[in-house]
Amino acid sequence: LDTVKVSQLGIEVEYCDQKLLAQEALTDDYLVLDTENYETRIELEQEITLLKQNLSAVTSDSKTSNPSNKRQWIQAKKKLLSLLPLRYSMPSQKDLEMKIEEIDFKLQLCKNPDEKLESELAKYRGLLKKEVAASQRFLELTNASQKVAKTNKDNLDGVLTIFQSAPLSYVNPETHRQHFFPLLDFAHEVQVLKKAMKDARRIGKRVRVETEIATVDRLSAFFAQGGRKILHLSCHGHPDYLVLETGFGSAHPLPVKDLKRFLSPANLDLVFVSACHSRSAGEAFLQAGVKHVVCCRQDTATFRDEAAAEFARHFYRALACQKTLKEAFSLSKASVSISPLVPNGKEESDKFLLLPEACDETYHDINISFTDERSCSSEADDVTDEMVRNLTCKQVVNRIPAKVIAREKDVYRILDALRCTNWLHVHASQGTGKTTVVATAIEYITQRSASFMHDRIIWIQGPVDVKDWKQCV
Repeated sequence: LDTVKVSQLGIEVEYCDQKLLAQEALTDDYLVLDTENYETRIELEQEITLLKQNLSAVTSDSKTSNPSNKRQWIQAKKKLLSLLPLRYSMPSQKDLEMKIEEIDFKLQLCKNPDEKLESELAKYRGLLKKEVAASQRFLELTNASQKVAKTNKDNLDGVLTIFQSAPLSYVNPETHRQHFFPLLDFAHEVQVLKKAMKDARRIGKRVRVETEIATVDRLSAFFAQGGRKILHLSCHGHPDYLVLETGFGSAHPLPVKDLKRFLSPANLDLVFVSACHSRSAGEAFLQAGVKHVVCCRQDTATFRDEAAAEFARHFYRALACQKTLKEAFSLSKASVSISPLVPNGKEESDKFLLLPEACDETYHDINISFTDERSCSSEADDVTDEMVRNLTCKQVVNRIPAKVIAREKDVYRILDALRCTNWLHVHASQGTGKTTVVATAIEYITQRSASFMHDRIIWIQGPVDVKDWKQCV
């Protein structure tokens, strides 16, 4: 917990020049942690959050073009990786409260006074007092900074809400057989769109990207709240329905014929349906009152993920940069057709449609706002004591590989079991991928916390030499 070998950072540091990292390792074999700089857990979490924000603000282009930026980025990354282990040695406010309650209960059971327990109790109460004071300071500073942000009307120009549906299982209504969808990499789509919105900031436009799970409940809440003018929906498509999800891993087909009833009244200027065979769904959106729809041709068999992501990146960036809808659509199609990231780019670009097609030439030649002017503000809820307490309860889980293939059935079985039990034992021979399957299930649950209603997830690595899993627990 006191030192981290620099030689181990090569595994963790991304987008980093290995030669420069090797030079850093030669000049600095160990990075010593100064635990005295952080008296409370909340101060540690603030420093970690600040480092993460600074690292995400530096693009890979600036690191490679400027050696000074590259060195600063490596130093910041090393410091971050050095601070993360301190979470295990510094108790959070919740941890301290539980420890005090435990010691207090032991003292009540003691017939005679126990000086050791009383001394330990006093120690933890002192730590809790410091933690509460630091939390209060953090609360005041955060709320003060938010009030300043609320007075700045130009702080936020809009919000782009992305609804994503990634079910793992569906049942064929004709054969009643269960089938499984491949795992979708929606994180890449979000990352691409956030990067596109960062490019728009260079001309002074600030658009925040939000993600939601495409369930009927979340879509209904989106339409009820109003204020948003653009809806982006990524899901599996079919000529007769859009595949939403239940939030627990199962598919929920929404018939196209029911879209009008579900959406009405929907005060939306633009809907982007990123799904195969989505023309019928796009026409249903038009009938429900949506003014403009981007979708895929009905007779197209497949819709390549690379083409969809590349088109969305250029499309929303152009809209944020004050291009008209017609200009943004044409620019995005042209970009996909010549993109080196999209195989058969010309063929893929022709799959995109802007509806309605039979309209005046000037109908699509308008600017699209991301948010209704009445709701365009950066207001956020005030930070509460509970939010501060939860700030120190970080989730600790194993990383999953960049690509997980053919594990949908195993992941779904875990999710389905956790709906009716709080305890699940996953066992298999060594090297068969238990860790990957469980970590993938955990990531899926974390993205759907509203459905599974968990407090937090902690990964505990069991001892290798224990053969009986009950002993390990």
